[in-house]
Amino acid sequence: MIVTLQNVLPPAMATKLADLVAGAAYEHHARGCDTAACTHATQAAQAEITAALMDHSGFLSSVLPHSLVPPIFDFSSDSEALTRQMSKVPQCHPETGAPFRPDLAAMVALSDPADYEGGELRLSGRFARAGYRLSAGDMMVFEPGSFRSIAPVKEGRLKLCFFWMQSLVGDSSARNTLYELDRTVQALSETLGGKNEQVSRLTGIYHQLMRRWAEA
Repeated sequence: MIVTLQNVLPPAMATKLADLVAGAAYEHHARGCDTAACTHATQAAQAEITAALMDHSGFLSSVLPHSLVPPIFDFSSDSEALTRQMSKVPQCHPETGAPFRPDLAAMVALSDPADYEGGELRLSGRFARAGYRLSAGDMMVFEPGSFRSIAPVKEGRLKLCFFWMQSLVGDSSARNTLYELDRTVQALSETLGGKNEQVSRLTGIYHQLMRRWAEA
């Protein structure tokens, strides 16, 4: 699965959160300010992103989220270090220590492609393109095993956050089927109306499959 979701964050919010986290990190490292203030700024940004995700129908439909690792921010434009960090897929939740199944990974752009050169997200797989550059506030969802690298940033600064998610449906084929079925139901609902008999039947089939395949 490779899904691009647009406007998960409004562009202005993406810029604001990037400035918030980057500013707090600068105050901490350059001026020796309180670590707690930096942590608080990061946690506030993580909370805003998580809330936006849970309010985005495309995210809910494609991921069917059970839990997610708090977003990790990166503004360094060190593509090699970022590639290594994104390759370290967690097996337990960093906050609770509970077992965590990383079904999907995601990257949210916090800067526009015009702000930097290079920095493409490289994925492998049947439907993958050579590289992805996202607009500020857009999000890419993909399976962790398809991640290959972040291309070198030649100019400017790439600002992003990334994280992993455990889905209610662990089987990728089943999850993809549910996503395509949900998209079909939504499209038919717009054309025929939500009370149409065939739309209602497909909605019922979706929920039956969800009950059958959900693991948590």
